[in-house]
Amino acid sequence: MRMANEIDRGQAEGSLAPSHRPVSVQASDTSTYEDLGIDRRRVSEWRETRDAGPEVVERAIGESRDRKARP
Repeated sequence: MRMANEIDRGQAEGSLAPSHRPVSVQASDTSTYEDLGIDRRRVSEWRETRDAGPEVVERAIGESRDRKARP
């Protein structure tokens, strides 16, 4: 959730280029996902998780933990 927020903040500030922006148009002081070693699919997943909300995330973690605890 925090990664999605940080990426959105960086894009709003102009320090991180949107994934759809062509490299040739980017300012030299603007980082890309590639520069940071981030796959755009991960960003999509992080945003989806964030947008689902903390309650949904906590519930999913609890359910996963419960499944692993079963014999």
